[in-house]
Amino acid sequence: MNTDRIQYFLSIAEEGSFSAAAKKHFISQTAISLQMSTLEKEIGCPLFIRTKAGAELTWQGKRLVPMAQQLIKCQQMLMDNMEMLREGKRELRIAYTGPVERSLVESAFVHLHREHMQVSIFPMQFPLSEVADALKSGACDLAVSIPCELSGEGISTEIIAAYQTKAAVSVANPLSKESSVSIEQIREYPLVLLRAHASGNASSQIRKWALSEGFCADRILEADSIDEQLFMVSLNQGISLFPDCPSVRGPGIVLMPIRDYGYEHQVAAAYRRRTKMIELVLDALYAINP
Repeated sequence: MNTDRIQYFLSIAEEGSFSAAAKKHFISQTAISLQMSTLEKEIGCPLFIRTKAGAELTWQGKRLVPMAQQLIKCQQMLMDNMEMLREGKRELRIAYTGPVERSLVESAFVHLHREHMQVSIFPMQFPLSEVADALKSGACDLAVSIPCELSGEGISTEIIAAYQTKAAVSVANPLSKESSVSIEQIREYPLVLLRAHASGNASSQIRKWALSEGFCADRILEADSIDEQLFMVSLNQGISLFPDCPSVRGPGIVLMPIRDYGYEHQVAAAYRRRTKMIELVLDALYAINP
């Protein structure tokens, strides 16, 4: 029996809709309908009553749900254990978005390598706008980024670190001589932000906040990457907001406490399937950020 069909069956039962389940698994509604027809033929009884509102379980379908859940659980355990028993190096592809996330991945690897030398981590840098799609498509096994960029069906997210947000100021800027700054002081300079790619992403949210705080729209500069954003700040083209993390600091940048701004920058780890390998990396991430 094909366990993918069992997973599709459980998704339809949970969503109450063939179309919603198809979107969850990134396949067409026609394909998932064919899979269910095949499963019903294999089992020898109808599992769903198709309605205009969606799909309802038959009494046979309701009986199948707990058995199907147990089957998927057993399959998951088998895959996890086989992964741990596999000879040779174990490989994990980790996507990250910027210097903060890169630093966390590096530190986690050093911590992990002390006891698990056979683990190989392959880092993959993605723009904020692409990291969730990379995870959904299977291009990476684990993604490390800000939480709002990692949401989506079938993705589990855990907060692994949090940092106080500070003003990133060039050493050439007069504010760098202060012990702290205020929003009013920052408003006197251009604000460097990442280019927004969607209305709901982090860059768009920060832009909306800046406008609500009185920053002039024509003095908001846009960078195409976090590295470019930091470079622009270091060249004194403007001021930006960054988490208080060693990886952000550089010879040309000073991180200044903001007296009237208490936003906490969170970093999350996201995955589609929590394997033993991913658990090892998560344990290492939590160990370096207790």
